[in-house]
Amino acid sequence: MTLVDTNALDLGGSTVSGTLSVTTGGAITDSGAVVVTGTATFAAGCANSITLDNANDFSTVVITSSNNVIINDINGLDLGTCSVCGTLGVTTAGPITDSGAIVVAGTATFAAGAANDITLNTAANDFNSITVTFANDVTLVDTNAVTLTSIVTSGGGSVDVTSGGNMTVNVVNAGTGAITLTTTGAGSILDGNGAANNLTAGTNSTLNAGGTIGTALKALDVVITGATLTVGAGGIDTGVSINIDGTVTPSNTLNVPVFPPGQVLFNGNPITPPTPPTPPTPINSAMLLDIYNPINHFIDWFDDEEEGEGDPFIHKQRWSIAYRTRFLD
Repeated sequence: MTLVDTNALDLGGSTVSGTLSVTTGGAITDSGAVVVTGTATFAAGCANSITLDNANDFSTVVITSSNNVIINDINGLDLGTCSVCGTLGVTTAGPITDSGAIVVAGTATFAAGAANDITLNTAANDFNSITVTFANDVTLVDTNAVTLTSIVTSGGGSVDVTSGGNMTVNVVNAGTGAITLTTTGAGSILDGNGAANNLTAGTNSTLNAGGTIGTALKALDVVITGATLTVGAGGIDTGVSINIDGTVTPSNTLNVPVFPPGQVLFNGNPITPPTPPTPPTPINSAMLLDIYNPINHFIDWFDDEEEGEGDPFIHKQRWSIAYRTRFLD
């Protein structure tokens, strides 16, 4: 079904066994439940809003153009390609997924219910700020910078967010679940709410930034209970790569598998790489070459022995500084 209206249009109770396309020169609203088994496509123009807040049942919704958008669905909902000039609000009683790029200039707000996941992982998604008020597991991907205004799971749900630019965190609360935040390129993971807590989790969590985590002047605040917090960063800000305040129990420290180029600070105190051990004396060694690798904190050495008719036979011994473990090649 295809509908075109030069002005605004209100959709009454409708059932469409197939696709629905609605194009208007004004606002699109509903005064009854709209049920569409195929893809529903709406275009109202960037100056006009779309408000579909009845007990609707869509399969896939595509927004070609609109100002503010409100969508309510009594089941799960797939979001196809969406271009929203204002805000986007989606409420469902089932999972929310995407099958196309979602571009929202304003705040995007999602609520799927305590038992339902939100998975918006199309690489070309471009949000400005994101709020999740109610969901189980939450997975989000943004092609550039994004602000996590408030993401709250139902208590044990996990939060996994990847951005291609700076990720500014106001509040992410996973309850007893895990948090994984990743920025690619030179993107940093930054505090967005001043002195208040940024991250709350109760399962092993991970922060990986292409840039920095926090800045030299402002730490990221965390409360990690009964779990670990693993961190990594590739950037540096005034000598600091990672700056985190808060609590991580029971370890009361950060897990840093690969030390970054700058300082790692936890509650203002530097965490330093472990001291490499002294290698043991190689047996029957004609040549000893020590190499300390500060990236993975291994130390390698080789003993060059003669075997057979003078053919060199090289034994490589690798020791892990962190675990004092010997590997023999």
